[in-house]
Amino acid sequence: MKNSRILIVDDDPNSCFLIERMLHSEGYENTLVANSGAEALEIANREHLDLILLDLMMPQIDGYEVCRRLKQNEHLWDIPVIVVTARKSSQALKQSFDVGAIDYIAKPVDLIELIARTESALRTKKSYDELLSQNQNLERLNRDLERVNTTDELTGLKNVRYFWGYIETEVKKFRRLKYPLSLIMGDIDDFKQINDTYGHLVGDAVLKQSGEIFLKNLRDYDLVARYGGEEFAFVLVNTDINEGAVVAEKIREAIGRQEIRIGDAVIQYTISLGVATLEPKAPEEHISSYFLVDRADKALYAAKRGGKNRIALAD
Repeated sequence: MKNSRILIVDDDPNSCFLIERMLHSEGYENTLVANSGAEALEIANREHLDLILLDLMMPQIDGYEVCRRLKQNEHLWDIPVIVVTARKSSQALKQSFDVGAIDYIAKPVDLIELIARTESALRTKKSYDELLSQNQNLERLNRDLERVNTTDELTGLKNVRYFWGYIETEVKKFRRLKYPLSLIMGDIDDFKQINDTYGHLVGDAVLKQSGEIFLKNLRDYDLVARYGGEEFAFVLVNTDINEGAVVAEKIREAIGRQEIRIGDAVIQYTISLGVATLEPKAPEEHISSYFLVDRADKALYAAKRGGKNRIALAD
């Protein structure tokens, strides 16, 4: 993968230089740079690319439009695009996935995160290329590609791209059926400290183990997805706020009972969770995936501010 060809797109030359230097420091030296959307499209049409790191906010042709045009081109649509942006809103994130991005990196760019997400995207691209060349059965190919594109590689859970499509569908069903729809946002407490103290392999083990625990404590028809980093999202259909609180507390207690052994050391960790619900009598302006995610996020932050290792319910 070190020979993979990576295009960095940003109208700020300093940002391009910084990202390029980070990639080079880890052995990814086959890089190209574009300082505008038009230049990026021109290079994509001329060169073979394995990955594009794309800024959103650019004049004339912004990152959304660049990604949209790439995905509409039958020769370029399979190039994975990672959005690199200072915009961290849920709406910006969802819009990025809507136009075809597979991941995002928040500015200022962290070296470990950049390399981890770059390697994950390149592995996905490699998997796709191998499937395309080896699998002649179209139905099986589509199924395998769907799994690759919607599954988080580390935990085996659904990824954030799948989550947004799923919750949009459930909100549409809510409008018609008017059953309560709950969302839990959970975040592993002090995860950076775990990584800094024990290393990223231990951090990965925490995330994998957490995913297994989540699945054991949910109904078959509930969804849990890795939302990003150490944050997870749980979609509970036909579940009101009180029932959602019971599920969140069950998850919190299950995580708190777990241990990871590293030599003679025993690591225990906790999780904070925020719960929000769309109720059947919700006003029209509240019936949206953005609103539900925002409320659950705010409840999660309240749980964090309240001391961590607890749940909080949205107002």
